[in-house]
Amino acid sequence: MCQERKKLDLIRSQNVQQKGGTTMANVFEENDINNEISYLSQKWIEAKQLEEKWKTVRVDIENKLISLKKIDANSPGSHLLDHGLKVSCKLNRKWKNEFLKENMDTLSMLGEACPFKLEFKEDKKKMDALELYNKEIHLKLQDGVDIYPAKPSFSIKGDK
Repeated sequence: MCQERKKLDLIRSQNVQQKGGTTMANVFEENDINNEISYLSQKWIEAKQLEEKWKTVRVDIENKLISLKKIDANSPGSHLLDHGLKVSCKLNRKWKNEFLKENMDTLSMLGEACPFKLEFKEDKKKMDALELYNKEIHLKLQDGVDIYPAKPSFSIKGDK
């Protein structure tokens, strides 16, 4: 790849771009970009495959360490292992939304002391329907939304 790049740089330095026309340097630059995209795409796929392989290896090692150290995941706390490796265990809580909806009256009586935050999550299909069938309300709701680009996501075509 480096020798190709040196050749292209030499050709570019020797050619002067013609106004309104395509020079050899432009053609080589486009080919160079396409080659680089192809090369980097292949490297990404290889890196992703290695990542998946090593994740499996890491998880297997974690399970063996937990077993050998007889760590109880149901018992919150930290365990120090060799080489500064630390294993932390905690308990997560997941509330049942249906239960909370049924007890909304009780929760609302607590006011500011209520131990739950109310958060709204958009139902995209219903919002799209609202845009089609009730443009006035949809337009009014647009004042409350910020739209920004998500982090680009990479995947292999056909891979789910």
